[in-house]
Amino acid sequence: MCIYKNKNLIKYEDAIRLHFDSTGKIGWLTMKNYGLVFHRWPWALPWNELKEVTIGIPAIRGKRLLDRNERDFVSKLLGNASEDTFMPYDKSISISSMLDAIDVIKLQVTLLRFARLYSQGGRVWDDSTEVRIRAGFTRKNLDQLLDGALIDIGCVVDARDLDYSYSGPRWFILAYHRLRRILRNPPGALSICSAISNYSQIGLTAYFPQPVFILQEQRTKLKKQRHPRSPRGPGGNLPFPALVRPVAGAVRT
Repeated sequence: MCIYKNKNLIKYEDAIRLHFDSTGKIGWLTMKNYGLVFHRWPWALPWNELKEVTIGIPAIRGKRLLDRNERDFVSKLLGNASEDTFMPYDKSISISSMLDAIDVIKLQVTLLRFARLYSQGGRVWDDSTEVRIRAGFTRKNLDQLLDGALIDIGCVVDARDLDYSYSGPRWFILAYHRLRRILRNPPGALSICSAISNYSQIGLTAYFPQPVFILQEQRTKLKKQRHPRSPRGPGGNLPFPALVRPVAGAVRT
């Protein structure tokens, strides 16, 4: 059982974030969750600790890029700009705040699977607490990766949102509203985003629950949905495997 501590608390809106550099040409994703969610990967142990995953090459103030390939990728997109001009944009987009907890987990696992396909051999760097898929993603590449993962968990992407050529001074606003349009219908849950925003005004913060609690809540929800017409096991009880399988399967996928 996981014990909540300051070092492993996860703000709900930080579970999945989309970031950009200051020009909007380069993007990366950050994900946070307990090791249990990423149990298929060897770096997930111990399962009760917070794990941070970065997909892409992050622009971090005060830190230089790791190797020549990353520097070449940035220079190619930003012209003759040096590493000193590869800086993060001052805003990011919280994707997790637009989804229910179980769909956040589904999307995190799907993004990790898909990222290997898009990264084209980008190396994985791991220091046991933070994992980085060190491969460069343009904003367009990252939008395509993200859309594929969202479709995989059941989202519907409209044809107009497949246009990744948006640019100009309003590029961040266009990127934000593009995601809100995709997530306005289930499995999107924009009401969570609104609730987080409203409660933050009075000093309250939403934290991501332990996965074991999410599974228990989802099991209870499925049980209520099945009752009273669902097939019953011995003694008239609902068959436990039938309730758990759809939820556990989503985590293992």
